Amino acid sequence: MKRVLLLILTFSLLTATAACQPKTTAAPTPSLTPPPKTPTPSPAPTSTTTLSYTECGWNWATQPLPELSAELESALQESIQLPLEAHAEAFGEHCFDGRTNEVAYFVARETDFYITVHAEALDDREALGRLTEQILLVLLSHFPVEATPGPQPGYLSINFVTDIGELRLRFGWFDAESALGSGLHGASLLEALESR
Repeated sequence: MKRVLLLILTFSLLTATAACQPKTTAAPTPSLTPPPKTPTPSPAPTSTTTLSYTECGWNWATQPLPELSAELESALQESIQLPLEAHAEAFGEHCFDGRTNEVAYFVARETDFYITVHAEALDDREALGRLTEQILLVLLSHFPVEATPGPQPGYLSINFVTDIGELRLRFGWFDAESALGSGLHGASLLEALESR
């Protein structure tokens, strides 16, 4: 009797397991006939420019701007009747070619201006402020950002020197525009730019 029960139980389990299995169907037989060929229209020939890409390692750098420096110094000397030196340089990045490790090209970010004025005295802040204003008016009118290398406004450095010392100013282009736009003159202009 035990054997009969064991056989019935085994048969029931096998039937139940078979019923739970998903039904499979045979995959369709692939066709051995290739699809008909349709001609693909080819585009009309055009002239192309081959672009080359240089894999770069970027490094901050500056480049002198001798022509702009000469124009800057000339424009300032016409406005200011004191001995001075002036130069401009582009600030940006060198692309170092990944294969040769040599500079492939330079990309300018901004143009920075450096002016050294041989002043009569450093304690006359009103006079230094008026000189600063004259310098800024020349820079803003003759050398706007869109006319110099790089898309961003750069920095202005003005160094007043005498036999006994110096006064250094360094500020951004927007700071200069803001100070002049606020109507600052003389000593108050100098003070505002010193705090930048």
